Amino acid sequence: TVLLEFDLRKPRITKDLGLVAQNGLSSYLSGKATLDEILMQVPGHDENLQLIPAGFLPPNPAELISGPYMEQLIKELQERFDNIIIDTPPFSLVTDASLLQRYADVSLVILRQDYTQKTVFQDLKQIDSSVTLKKPTYVVVNGVGKSKRYQSYKYDTKGYYSEEE
Repeated sequence: TVLLEFDLRKPRITKDLGLVAQNGLSSYLSGKATLDEILMQVPGHDENLQLIPAGFLPPNPAELISGPYMEQLIKELQERFDNIIIDTPPFSLVTDASLLQRYADVSLVILRQDYTQKTVFQDLKQIDSSVTLKKPTYVVVNGVGKSKRYQSYKYDTKGYYSEEE
């Protein structure tokens, strides 16, 4: 399995896994690195999980995703791996997730109750009714049962903090 850190604007996976990377997807998609140069083993998974980090933060993520190296990347990964997981930026905020969806066999959209904007639901409905996209899209709603009305937020010189009511 390979995990692609395709949030090229605010990547977190590499850091959350405690790894450090110089090159990544942005290097490959701009023609500055090979696949072998950007693949990283994720410790503790008996060499069954590899990561391709985001790499440097490019000024034009959507252009890189739409560029000539993307098809080549997916083709190389399909030859080497049984499972390819593509982590994208939040759906509907930027076009990156929509551009990457064409490479997915299945899409999983995670929404948070009382946090996700209602426009995301409209976008999902439009994608679901799209004739061109014949791949399943599943929605997971997390944070169910937690409500903002039970908390208030105060601001002081140290920033925002939550205070239970």
